[in-house]
Amino acid sequence: MSAQSLIHEGKAAPRQTHVLLIGIGTYENLIGGPGPLAPDHFGLGQLTSPPASARLLADWFITNFDCPDRPLGTLRMLLSEASSAKFQHPGTGAQHSVPAANLVNTRAAVADWIDAAANPDDQIIFYLCGHGLSGGLNEIYPLRDFGCDDPADDGPLARAINLNKFAVGLETVTASNQLLILDTCRERETNS
Repeated sequence: MSAQSLIHEGKAAPRQTHVLLIGIGTYENLIGGPGPLAPDHFGLGQLTSPPASARLLADWFITNFDCPDRPLGTLRMLLSEASSAKFQHPGTGAQHSVPAANLVNTRAAVADWIDAAANPDDQIIFYLCGHGLSGGLNEIYPLRDFGCDDPADDGPLARAINLNKFAVGLETVTASNQLLILDTCRERETNS
């Protein structure tokens, strides 16, 4: 696995907290994006606050997270901005190049995040800020490359996180304490 999304690693402890933060502001194929407009764009465009929110939350976890029972073990981040995303670690001053929140990088970061939480008493925290779609019982959270024209994709929602499938997958994870935070507005899909 790749550790590109890792921006902080704490001291080893018997039980730890492992955090994955995703802030998506630039969507390549949505309205106003740098790529060709997706046929199924659902009227969604670009956002400015999600990367800033993810950075502020990362700063808070690194400097203020106080859980003696499960201290911060790892913090991973994915961002989507118009230019290459950077994060300056508030404790060390180190500058990190943060991977784009596209499908490939998100899959790798989720796998690394889950692998880090090897103890059943570990806790995992997932935060996503960006667009959301809902229809019926489905909640879908588009990634940076949502709507790209890739014939290998299985439909227009392929490059997104399906919350129901994601939650079912997390049922198999070793860490028993799990918190999912979805800081999104959700647009309802309509048949028009």
